[in-house]
Amino acid sequence: MKPKISFMMLLFNGLTTLPEGMLKAAFDQVKDVAHEIYVVEGATELARFQSDTGRSTDGTVDFIHDLMRNDKRIKLIQHKGHWKDKNHMVRATNTLFTGDYVWQLDSDEIYHENDIPRIVDMLETRKPFEVDFFSYVFWGGYTDCVTERSGRTWTNEKPKRRIFLNKPGHSFWMSHNPPWYCYDEVTECADQESNISREEMLSLGIKIHHYSYVTRQQAAFKTQYYGKSFDYLKAWDRWQIDKTTKLVMGSTTEPFALSNHPKIIKGLIGAK
Repeated sequence: MKPKISFMMLLFNGLTTLPEGMLKAAFDQVKDVAHEIYVVEGATELARFQSDTGRSTDGTVDFIHDLMRNDKRIKLIQHKGHWKDKNHMVRATNTLFTGDYVWQLDSDEIYHENDIPRIVDMLETRKPFEVDFFSYVFWGGYTDCVTERSGRTWTNEKPKRRIFLNKPGHSFWMSHNPPWYCYDEVTECADQESNISREEMLSLGIKIHHYSYVTRQQAAFKTQYYGKSFDYLKAWDRWQIDKTTKLVMGSTTEPFALSNHPKIIKGLIGAK
């Protein structure tokens, strides 16, 4: 029997911060396999520069309500005022998930359409506590990215821990970054023998497509959000002139063929 999968997405100003159409694509890609989708919406304290109330200001909440009217599996969680941080956001879902697995789905992460059924089959047959990934991190548009070869010290310095075995009513989040999920009070999902590593997923050709720095607006938001840690916007602008520009921790980009994007993204950008 196919496992029931509970998806979780943290979301704030997704309509204007993300590339056009990306938010809808994130939901559409999992509609055939989702048991439920929890959306935790709102700004953290670090995002006060974009919201005085703690709510999205660009119509994102209305967008989610429209989805909910047509799909009862989608559930919205909000907080009065600003969330303290993203740990606070993920913990708001503790004990709510009813699926066999919890899949953290970032709003700018897309999986290849052939990979999602393969992942679900692996959950059914191998029953891991956790599944980790490498990712392509797109920078400056859709034709260049940072990968495990060019940015292991930055975008892939840690495994993308995304899928976790869930025991309804007992499993819970410890933290968002790094993703740390506990099956119960004595069992962490990490470091279990049954886990599927990012290296194994890479050997199978399965990676996350992370569209986190496609637009200048995304780079500007991250620069404001993360403060002085790195000037993403300055690097983004400099890279547009010189693609050999060093990014975070010396990472560099490499070309990515438009034809290799997931079908849902090719539809957004008019690629074949």
